[in-house]
Amino acid sequence: MQGQGRLIVTSFYKSKAWRMARDSYLKENPLCVKCKEEGKITLATVVDHKIQINRMNPYDTQDGRYPDPLDRSNFQSMCLSHHNQKSAMERHGKKSDQ
Repeated sequence: MQGQGRLIVTSFYKSKAWRMARDSYLKENPLCVKCKEEGKITLATVVDHKIQINRMNPYDTQDGRYPDPLDRSNFQSMCLSHHNQKSAMERHGKKSDQ
């Protein structure tokens, strides 16, 4: 079924566990990492997974193929613009530079 993975991963992003992890991470890392690389200071509004999580079951790492969705070492703070650019590249099968 096309789009089924999006529905499952969307429910993860609405979960209390994710919201708490995201809010805590943004509080500790309030600036967009990509803007900082460009010499700009921009507040981050999104916590991105550097490496995509399993879209069919976020908690199934498939023996390490996918990262744990709550592993903070896989998080990065981003502004919406940079996050949208990265997500678009991933949807088109292009590897982003994270």
